[in-house]
Amino acid sequence: MSAPRTSARTKDLMLLLSWRRFRPWVRGFLLALAIGLPMAGWGQAQGDDPAAINARAREHLRVGRLDQARDATLKLIAVKPESGDAWFLLGQVYDRRGEQREALDAWRRALDYLPTGDLRRVQARDGVAQRVRALEEHRAPRGFAPRSLWQRWRPRGWSAWLGALFAALVLSRIGYVAVQDRLRDAADRRRAFEAEASGR
Repeated sequence: MSAPRTSARTKDLMLLLSWRRFRPWVRGFLLALAIGLPMAGWGQAQGDDPAAINARAREHLRVGRLDQARDATLKLIAVKPESGDAWFLLGQVYDRRGEQREALDAWRRALDYLPTGDLRRVQARDGVAQRVRALEEHRAPRGFAPRSLWQRWRPRGWSAWLGALFAALVLSRIGYVAVQDRLRDAADRRRAFEAEASGR
């Protein structure tokens, strides 16, 4: 369909070129314009076509080239920022890379753009729910309440304050490890702390 339209444009421009009143540099410019316009559209269609970028990103993800998959998906998002499919794919890439917080953010963005009945929306919602549960389960308290520690252990005198100080140090270490995305280590430390606190 574009070939007849292009040839018609070229014919019109060639008719203009046949006029003697144009200088040679104007004829050259019009000829370059006649040739360059269709080629510019072809180049854009090949390089920035969202379907082609999406296919490349999915292929990189399928074979395990996660860096290239991330780069291609980010390029797809730059071309189509409101594509729920692109954000869902970015969440999958980050999930495979082990970057849980980034995957969570990407899936939340996918939920904003995917249609209501789309299966990927359900998968993104489930992925978000699983990641939130995992992060909430291993999130350390942001401080300590000496009163709650007092009620929990019921120690006497200085040992209460030493216990509270020890608990604060342990909980801050758990939080530091959890922030570094070492969730398994943080969970082990928290279980050890809970076991010690309950006297087991």
